[in-house]
Amino acid sequence: MTPRMSDAWYHLLRCVHYLGYHTADTMSYTFDRARLFTLVTSNEAEVREIEGLLKESGKPKARDAAIWVIEGRAEGNATVYRLREVFHPREVTLAQPEHTPGAKKKFVYSLDGKGAGKDLGESLVLNGRPWFKAFFEESGRFGFGLDHLRNPEVKEHFLELVRPFYQEST
Repeated sequence: MTPRMSDAWYHLLRCVHYLGYHTADTMSYTFDRARLFTLVTSNEAEVREIEGLLKESGKPKARDAAIWVIEGRAEGNATVYRLREVFHPREVTLAQPEHTPGAKKKFVYSLDGKGAGKDLGESLVLNGRPWFKAFFEESGRFGFGLDHLRNPEVKEHFLELVRPFYQEST
């Protein structure tokens, strides 16, 4: 029997997808110390797109944004990449110093999901997946912080990875 999927799953399928990246090297703190469902960035083009989607929210056929957050964490001599959360930004504000305590870089914007998302924990390691190496290079080694997720195959891989998080218990 196929498990029933939550309404949030079908909502996620209709979204415009973005990729966010968190690394302790830039942020000066691990993902576990970050505010859940919040991403800071200086990428104005993507922020403007998301603001446009937020303005259309509630209108017929309006699409929402989904931000997939990958954490890169040094473990031994390698960096391990994990898919840590997916969330729907509900507010864009100017980033405040308390949003990024100790960050080596100054960020301009804060995208806040206000609880609208899924915390994926640490189990979704991306290293070693057949598609990951090409995606890592294609996405500029995650150097953009926030970027439009343009590769539909990677979006499908992400959806497959998080599918169990959206199944309703019977």
